[in-house]
Amino acid sequence: WAENRKPKSQTVAEAERVISDFVETFGDIPAREITSADLLYFKEQLLNVPKNLSNVEAKLSLAERVACAEKVPENGSTTKRPLVSDQTVAKKMS
Repeated sequence: WAENRKPKSQTVAEAERVISDFVETFGDIPAREITSADLLYFKEQLLNVPKNLSNVEAKLSLAERVACAEKVPENGSTTKRPLVSDQTVAKKMS
């Protein structure tokens, strides 16, 4: 894919991260075994990742990044962190 299309390195890194997140969530299963329920669950997980992650948070596993959304901010605010948009997730899953 990357050799044929020659995308930007950031695009390749993003695609590799999504694949890594999927494999972390479901294991390294054959594509033919992926169900629509799997994709829906994965999409919901991606939608629960905070929009802005620190450099340290960005390196965490998908489950850990999702958990970051539930953390109370250090300033004591009860406001939840904004989550990634539907458009961002759609781009990652396309």
